[in-house]
Amino acid sequence: MRFGFLAAALLAAGLATAAAHAQQTSQTAAADILSVRAVLDKVEAQGYRDITEVEREDGRYEVKATDADGRRVKIHVDGRTGEIVKTERK
Repeated sequence: MRFGFLAAALLAAGLATAAAHAQQTSQTAAADILSVRAVLDKVEAQGYRDITEVEREDGRYEVKATDADGRRVKIHVDGRTGEIVKTERK
């Protein structure tokens, strides 16, 4: 009986520690991501305009905009650096 109680207590403590670590890691990762405004500033500085949509997912941004040639594009932006990593023309 005592062994079962001890095992359950250790398991509960371990789960609580793991949950706290996951939350802290998630908050740290979120703090490293640029704000939407910072990403827009970087994208606009590279000549994109008429931005219609911005989505953030998994530390990256997808931005729908118009390029310097007037074509609609979807831009994939690194959320930490603001670097454009991929551009898809529509």
